[in-house]
Amino acid sequence: MAHKEQRKGVVLAVFDTLTFGVPVLLWNLYKNTNKTLKLMIPIIPIVGFITYLSASLY
Repeated sequence: MAHKEQRKGVVLAVFDTLTFGVPVLLWNLYKNTNKTLKLMIPIIPIVGFITYLSASLY
């Protein structure tokens, strides 16, 4: 049987997946603004480029 911490982690992981990570991102922007922005600056263009490439396949 899983421990309470593991169950909580699974519930949060499922919630994060179903909401595409938006609430977690907003929470991190609120709590750790500088660190989150430093991580987002290189990631957003990469995700945008991959999205553009996958959309242009059709």
